[in-house]
Amino acid sequence: MSWQSEVDDLRRREKIARQMGGAEKVAKQHAKGRLTVRERLDRLLDQGSFQEIGTLAGKAIYDDDGKLQSFLPSSVVMGHGRINGQTACVFGNDFTVKGGSSDHNASSKAEFLMRMAKERRMPLVCLYDGAGGSVTEGGDHTIVPVNFGWATLTELMALVPVVAANLGTSA
Repeated sequence: MSWQSEVDDLRRREKIARQMGGAEKVAKQHAKGRLTVRERLDRLLDQGSFQEIGTLAGKAIYDDDGKLQSFLPSSVVMGHGRINGQTACVFGNDFTVKGGSSDHNASSKAEFLMRMAKERRMPLVCLYDGAGGSVTEGGDHTIVPVNFGWATLTELMALVPVVAANLGTSA
């Protein structure tokens, strides 16, 4: 049995996720004189050191035959990389995806990264640029990041440097 179609599906999702909210929304960011989250991470981190985690988190829509029709990546980009040689965990809101609003994956991704930083004793850098919760993402209920890892973040601040920058809209 071959897994090639499943691997192709994952690669397609990954390619879409790296395009963020799409060329039009990226151009809109640039027209406002603002960088995308990926451009910010590229400038913050040592060249080639970023290892993204959770790239494939998002909302996929499949047809009746199980073929991927569309994919909206998560509004949070996260991972780890080096800043002047020091390994650090980093995350940032992707304003090109629903204005950086929290989606089904945002809180759990941030919580995961905070736990990783705590366990590995790595500094954490947070690049905020998002509109908060999403009133449309949940269908019949609102998605608001009730538990955004505040307890973990509080514990983390006693162990390693934690830096946060508000780079635009923030709720």
